[in-house]
Amino acid sequence: DLRSIHEGAVAAHQELCVREPRFEAFTKSLFSKGAVELNREVQDRETNAKLNASLEAYLRVLSPYFLHPACASVLEYFIRRFSLHVYGVEAAVACALPFHSTPEFVRLVQAMRLERAAPMWEFLRTVKETGAPPPREQLVRRCVKDVGLLRFVCDAAVSAAVSAGAAVGEHLASDKTATPAATFYPVLLIETLTIRPKVEEELVRRLLPYLDEGLSPSARDDLHVGALMLTAQLAGRAALSPDLTVSLMESIAKGMRPSHGLVALQTMLQLLRKAPAATSLPPRAFKHLVKLEGLPALAATLSGRIGAARARPLLEPLMRSLAQFAGVHANYESTLSSLLRAGGSTLAPFVVPTLSALLAECGYPPATGDVAPEQATASLAALRRILPVLEAHFPSELDAGLNATMRSSNRSSSTLPTGVPPLAEVLGAVLSGASSQPLEGTNTTLGAALEHPSVGVREASLRRLAELGDEAISAGRHQDQLADGLLRRIADESNTVATLALKLQTLPILVGDDAALFEAAKARLSSSCSSSSGAELGVAKAALDLLAGALPRRNPALRESAAEILFGVLLPLSGGRKLAMMAARLARALGHPIFANIDESLPGDRVVLARRVIQAVGTALAADSTGKSAEWCTSKIGSLPHSGKQFILLALASAASEEGLNKGVIASLWRAIQETWPSDESGPGLNGDDATDGLFEGTGCLPTQAFLEASTQNVSHATGLLHSRALLTLFEKAPAAEFGFSDGGSSQGMAADGLAGAFERLALGGDAYAAHTEAMLAAVSSSGTPPARFLVKYAAAGAAGFVRVKVAVRALQLFPSALAAAAAPMTSQDALDLAVALLAPLSHSHTGMRRHALVAMRALSSACESSASAKTPKRGRGRTAPEGDKLASALDFVTGTIAKATEAIADDPAHVREALLEASALTVAAIYGVVAGMESMEVAAALLLGPLAGVGAPKQKAEALGPLLQRLRALCTEAAPSAPVLALGGTALRELFSEPDALTNIGDTAWDFFMGALSLQAPAMLKVAALTCVSAEAWSTLRRDAPTRNADLLIALLHVDALEAHSTLERITLGGTDISPILASAYENDSEMVDAVEHTPSARGEKRRREARSKATRATTEGGKEGPRLLVKGLRDAIAALELLQWKQISESPKLLLETTRALLAALLHSLALPAAEIAEEGAASVAYALPLGLRAIAQVRAVASSEAETALESDLELAVANLEQEGNPDARAAALELLTVMAEKAPPEMLASGLLTLVVDSGALRSVYAAPRREDDAPAQRALKAALAALAPALLREDAGSLLESFVQGLAGAAAHRRRALLQAVLSAQEPRQGLSRVLPVLLALSVEAPEECEADDGSDPAWAEGLATELVQGGDVVDSACALAALVSASSGGNALASKCANFAAKRLRGRPFSSVSFDGDAAETARELQQPLGSLAEWALHLSQGSSGAERKAGQNLLEALSGRLAPEQLLGFVTELVGQARQTKVQTSALQLGTTFLRSPRGAGLGNPDAATAVEATGKALVGLSSAATTAVVTRVSIWELLAELSARAGAALAPVVIGPAVQAIPGHDSDEAMTQAGEEEDDLDMHSKKITAFALDTLARIAEQKAMSLMPSFPSILRGVLHVISDTEEAREEDDADLQRLQSALKMFSAILDSELSGFVSPSLPSILRKLLDPRIGEIVPDMPDSILARLPETLAPRILLTPLFAAWQDALRLSAGAAVKLLTTAETAVARMDPRTAGAHSDAIFRQCLQALDVRRAAATAEGMSKADVDDVEARAVSLLVALVLKLSEVTFKPLFMQLMEWSQARAGPARSAALFACVEALADTLKSVFLPHCKPLMPSLTAVLAGDSGNAVAAPLIRPSKKRRGAENEVAAVQEKEEAAPSAEWHQRLAALRALRQLCACDTIGFFDSARLEALLAPVASQFRLAPPPELAPETRSAFEDALVSCLEKMVVVSGSDAMWRPINREVLMVTRSERAEARLLALRAVEEVVETLREDYLSLLPETIPFLSELMEDTDETVQQTTRRLLANLSQLSGEDLHEYL
Repeated sequence: DLRSIHEGAVAAHQELCVREPRFEAFTKSLFSKGAVELNREVQDRETNAKLNASLEAYLRVLSPYFLHPACASVLEYFIRRFSLHVYGVEAAVACALPFHSTPEFVRLVQAMRLERAAPMWEFLRTVKETGAPPPREQLVRRCVKDVGLLRFVCDAAVSAAVSAGAAVGEHLASDKTATPAATFYPVLLIETLTIRPKVEEELVRRLLPYLDEGLSPSARDDLHVGALMLTAQLAGRAALSPDLTVSLMESIAKGMRPSHGLVALQTMLQLLRKAPAATSLPPRAFKHLVKLEGLPALAATLSGRIGAARARPLLEPLMRSLAQFAGVHANYESTLSSLLRAGGSTLAPFVVPTLSALLAECGYPPATGDVAPEQATASLAALRRILPVLEAHFPSELDAGLNATMRSSNRSSSTLPTGVPPLAEVLGAVLSGASSQPLEGTNTTLGAALEHPSVGVREASLRRLAELGDEAISAGRHQDQLADGLLRRIADESNTVATLALKLQTLPILVGDDAALFEAAKARLSSSCSSSSGAELGVAKAALDLLAGALPRRNPALRESAAEILFGVLLPLSGGRKLAMMAARLARALGHPIFANIDESLPGDRVVLARRVIQAVGTALAADSTGKSAEWCTSKIGSLPHSGKQFILLALASAASEEGLNKGVIASLWRAIQETWPSDESGPGLNGDDATDGLFEGTGCLPTQAFLEASTQNVSHATGLLHSRALLTLFEKAPAAEFGFSDGGSSQGMAADGLAGAFERLALGGDAYAAHTEAMLAAVSSSGTPPARFLVKYAAAGAAGFVRVKVAVRALQLFPSALAAAAAPMTSQDALDLAVALLAPLSHSHTGMRRHALVAMRALSSACESSASAKTPKRGRGRTAPEGDKLASALDFVTGTIAKATEAIADDPAHVREALLEASALTVAAIYGVVAGMESMEVAAALLLGPLAGVGAPKQKAEALGPLLQRLRALCTEAAPSAPVLALGGTALRELFSEPDALTNIGDTAWDFFMGALSLQAPAMLKVAALTCVSAEAWSTLRRDAPTRNADLLIALLHVDALEAHSTLERITLGGTDISPILASAYENDSEMVDAVEHTPSARGEKRRREARSKATRATTEGGKEGPRLLVKGLRDAIAALELLQWKQISESPKLLLETTRALLAALLHSLALPAAEIAEEGAASVAYALPLGLRAIAQVRAVASSEAETALESDLELAVANLEQEGNPDARAAALELLTVMAEKAPPEMLASGLLTLVVDSGALRSVYAAPRREDDAPAQRALKAALAALAPALLREDAGSLLESFVQGLAGAAAHRRRALLQAVLSAQEPRQGLSRVLPVLLALSVEAPEECEADDGSDPAWAEGLATELVQGGDVVDSACALAALVSASSGGNALASKCANFAAKRLRGRPFSSVSFDGDAAETARELQQPLGSLAEWALHLSQGSSGAERKAGQNLLEALSGRLAPEQLLGFVTELVGQARQTKVQTSALQLGTTFLRSPRGAGLGNPDAATAVEATGKALVGLSSAATTAVVTRVSIWELLAELSARAGAALAPVVIGPAVQAIPGHDSDEAMTQAGEEEDDLDMHSKKITAFALDTLARIAEQKAMSLMPSFPSILRGVLHVISDTEEAREEDDADLQRLQSALKMFSAILDSELSGFVSPSLPSILRKLLDPRIGEIVPDMPDSILARLPETLAPRILLTPLFAAWQDALRLSAGAAVKLLTTAETAVARMDPRTAGAHSDAIFRQCLQALDVRRAAATAEGMSKADVDDVEARAVSLLVALVLKLSEVTFKPLFMQLMEWSQARAGPARSAALFACVEALADTLKSVFLPHCKPLMPSLTAVLAGDSGNAVAAPLIRPSKKRRGAENEVAAVQEKEEAAPSAEWHQRLAALRALRQLCACDTIGFFDSARLEALLAPVASQFRLAPPPELAPETRSAFEDALVSCLEKMVVVSGSDAMWRPINREVLMVTRSERAEARLLALRAVEEVVETLREDYLSLLPETIPFLSELMEDTDETVQQTTRRLLANLSQLSGEDLHEYL
């Protein structure tokens, strides 16, 4: 009872508390007396929830103790008290799941109520029913398929991990062995992840808590290992995020332990393989990882096992991290050192990155940032300790890493941290004892010696390389290391080492990079030349010899670089005489043309040496007439040292002193002076003009001893002295005219290169260059230019900003002296020129410049006074004023200017401008005359920007500046005008056109300059300046007063491509009077057009009007060329004007503009009609471009000017139509369509309908657009066409425009197929969709009715285009709109039968497709479906009307439409239409079609709507009408068939509503009922009548079956009749043919009816007819007719019928089933087994006797088949196997008490009729029971063993087998009497072999399940000989091969299981001996079978078999010599296996 169960549970709980203290927390809540009295059925939800939580928590703790005996008591208590099997299925299963393979788990599952559990536990039903524990493979498959189960497993794993982590009990806390939960869950999850197709993110998230718990440091070892394995699998199957990867690595590193360290490292490696490549480990993971004990050994082991390549993702970041933190903590350094020592060669690939990281931490390259000095010092200390380890274990990798760092050090310019010495010094200190001298053999050793800190070692290594010579090259394996070392040795601090390196003969070859070697030697030469040491001189010589000797000879490309080097050492300065002499010899040998004149014999005196070399080079330079040599020298001067620069200057000066003038040398000398000029403005710092005396020989530039000494002491100062002498030489030798000293022609500015810029350089030096300046001015004077004019030019340029102010001031300072030194008297022109030029500095803001300018002006005044007094005035009649008067005027101007300027010095510079304004008009004009005559752009610019700005009228200024403007225009059109020129041009434009009337009144020269600035060739800066002058006011003035210039300016503005031009055109006002003349200039026209143009105010003069009139006259008189003629010359301007009209609105004179544009378009079209030869190609292209522009211009004007919309409509239409026909110009067609659109939008409706629309439709003008093929499809034209059609749509779709609409639609036949829908859609989109589509759809269908010949398109398109287009429109539109359009066909189809049929068929076809296919009466679409009912109802009425039409086509079309409507109408509405049609139709065919229509609808998904309660009334009415129609005498039998078919479908949807009406007629329609009515029909054949009656029966049965499914009890009054009818139908169709459709349908319906009865409440009333029906269901003939249906019903019988109802008739049908076939018997037994499996134990016990008797009958089938015929062996095996399964199913339901007598009866039954058949059946049952019950069954088998032994021993023979149970005396007597009467059964040999096979299988299974020691040595010894004797048996010939093979397999397996169950070598030896003795049999088959058994035993025992080898080897030796080849091969294979097990070759013992 419950109390005793509670007491036992409490005791078990206390025992568990001793093992695990956590159980004590549940004592009060679960095991107290209050808990015992708790009834959870009456508790509230909260209480039950708390109880469930307590149970789940307890079961989590209980899970590890599931196999403990106390657990069973606790679980039983939970089930009985708290209904755990009902409410806690998941918790109980989670507790026991790790023990899924144990019987305890099976018993727990069998106790659970799985029907109330979640669907994921459905698979446990099999466990519950069969009692077989589920294997792990099954769980894995279920987890893969069922996500819910997988989630449960994940959660259970987490709970188990948490519980294990919290364990404190003595069992779990102290036991280090793996618990089942800790191993079960990770293994299950790993296998699931392995075969799962995809690992989702949700699964990863569910696994993370388990991983966190398992990877924690406190986790148990078994849990930790499982978590590591699962992490590795997860990393391989899922794409983990970087953050998750880092988190997992940190958890792994934190929880690592030495016992599983290798597994943890492998897991981290797997994580890193899938993550992005990392250079270092995550910091926290790294810190925890380094703490692991034995990490170096573990990492080395990992690398050794899997290889360096596979371990790289982990080991390389680990070693790099160790290197990075080696200076932080000693543990990191020691770990790295230990790892390097333990790793061996497998770590070699990671050494170089590790060393690189360590060096970077010290601050050496490749360090990317600043390294703290403290960090660098600590890392350096670690480096010193790690380097010896690397040298000892990884020498090659150490060399490679160090060389890489040294190469980076050479390239890097970064400095080392404080306290960090160079790397070479560190290496020398650390590795000094490792290589004290260079070793022979490899370059690597020499390369290390080259870096040695000892100078002697480095010297020795270089000498060794010199000795090796070419051997060092051929043997070099690391030549790159030698190259870097040798380059560093060239810069060695030891001169000896550097010299040895430079003199090494193989140096270029060893380095391998001539450019790098040249740069290294060049740097060393530079440092050596700057030193005065004698040792450095030797290095310099070696370097120079290499640079100018060896390398140029090896690489000729270095000759110029070598010559450049020689320039720096040819002067005997710092390098000394010897080096200069060596350089001279090398220069001679170099072969460069510059050094060709150097003598071979060189003097010893260094002054003479220097002079000779300079003269030689100078002579070579002067001899080069091309000047390329001098230019080359100048190009190299920038990169030379000071001595080289001096040599170039001296050589060029020497060349310039040569006879003759070499312009190239002169120019190069000046550029050289510029290149070497000091950067400061103070000049070279000379002390005086005579500072160069004594430095050079004579007046030349040949140096003296003093110069060489001065240069040695101060090179910069000496260079300045050299400049001074070179400049004097230059000015004395070179005429100024050759180098631009004159004022004329210079347009490049004062800063340009050349001698003309010398003054700027000299002026910056001030008085220091007085002599040079004087010499220069003298040179200028000698060229014919007065120095004063030259100087005033610089003064004006300085005021304008072209040169520095200091230069201008210097020029003004020199001006008075230059003016005084002038030899020629002052002329008036000169005086005025100089005075005007001085105006700019006088008005400058710089005070110093104004002061010096005033001094210069006073000097000019004095000069004018002197010249004026020297002139005598000479006046005469008619003669001009004498020169003296002009000078007097100029003097007055100068004097006035001086007066004003004096005030301006301290006041405002603007006073100078006031002085100019106060001067007389003659004076101002004279000033402008001077400016106009000036040739210098700089001076003119200075005046315009300075004092003349705003002075004088623009017209006067323009006339004065006429020549200047012409020159500016020419300069601005150059390819690349200079910035000053552009600035000057812009200033001129702003000055001249600043006033609004300037454009009107300015002169022609300035106007031409202005128009030139707007030309296409003008620079953008100039265009912008000119456009800014065109203001709105200026434009209005110009438009009013100067129409000619107005037109020219407009044309120019149209062609300017600057953005400002667009802004300018937007600012100004334009009208038709402005644009029309431009358009008219593009064509010639008749006099009428000329009159229109000449009355335009903007016509260009009388001359142009006369030309236009004459051209028009000629055009009209020439024959064949009527119409306006195009003028290509003016077309360009017209196109620009038309482009303007595209974006600028014209409001003035629109009519004139329209007329001009029309005329232009007419000319354009006329030109296209002319022959191709009469219009140029560019003209044709322009015409094609101008046409759309003109059309759009007309459209734009019409759109804006409403008054012009109705004018000239016909003309514009003609233009549009003409352009629509332009096939090669899609843009013109698009523009024409745009014009049509505007016209349609603006025109009145009447005009639109009568004129425009008629023209467009009737003329076919659109055909050229929409008929173009696809390859010529142009998007703009198509878009424009759609817009035009949309504008025409209102008139086109009017009610009175039917003919136009038809014409338009008919015209679409010529359109391309892919455009028709788009065109028509454009018309429809402009109106209401329903209205437009309803108007168009009938027209399209009317066209499709016409004959194909009449509607075929010209291009050969499909004649059915109209219907196709209609289809597209309906399918692409809204579903309601489409339905309304289809309904509109009703009224439009009255024209004839053909049209009506066509429309109906079209509507039917469309209703079956889109968009109606998506209509639904459910959800959101229900509202749409209701809206459709009205138009669809109209269609349905029309369909009814057509279906009763006069012609067949109409009736067919109506029926077709009704069928299409069946899926679209509401169910009630459709049924009403069908019923009405059936009742009204007169033809049987119509009635049948209507009924089939309703049937089809009901079978569709939309028929489900009848299940709505609102439809019950309609269903009932329909049913009554159909039943009444069916019972009418006039109804044809075919119609009745259709009626019942419809009723069947109707009952499927609404059977409950239909039941009262249809049950009675349906029962009467079934044959075999009480009142069967014969159906007769006149005029029909009897066979047809029989066929129809069968169909009616079938549909009636279907109807009743559907009613049974929905309202079964309504059939109760007629139930007996229905059953009789079903049985009658089944019996009547036994002989039916499968091809007889009627019989097949009727039989299927009968079976469906019976199946429906079984599933309903009527199933309990089938007992009377069940035996007969069962026999029919088992009949194979029924199964052949309707496959699967009988089997399905038989399978459902155990589910629907109680055992008391089913079993008796089922077993009664056994004999009938056996007579029918073996398959029928198998089906019967299968049904019985299913019924038994569903029974509870009590029910099974009640029916056990009947079931057991049936089993015995079935098991006896083999004995009965021995005398029977017709049953094969396979059939017998199938029946027997199913009987055994039935017996096993029964045994599983029985208790042990009930089972034992049943098994005894089975053994007695096998004896009752002794023979092999029953004995074999017994053994088959034993095998199955042992496989199911396992060791539980073995105690019951003791009586069985004698019989089993006897069968195998062969005693059974033909005799009766020994009794299994000794019977009583009385019974023995009776049996003897029976045996005496009966004959003994003669057993065939095959039966005996089957008996032995069954015995062997039974014995094998008994041995396999023995876990209780049942088979002791005695039993095994008794069985050994009989089993071994089976090897020697020879099978009879008639034995089947499969039986023989099965016997051999069973024999070998049985022997192997006997070996396993024996368990000790005490039994192994006799078994092995018995089998080996068989190998001496005479039969080869027996020997092979014995060898096979030995192989199986060896495979089972493995190493344990080695103890049996001594007695086995002799037998194998014999078998090696066997005569049978197969035996020998098998023996050799066995020997090989034994040799592998033993570890030695056993052939030695044979």
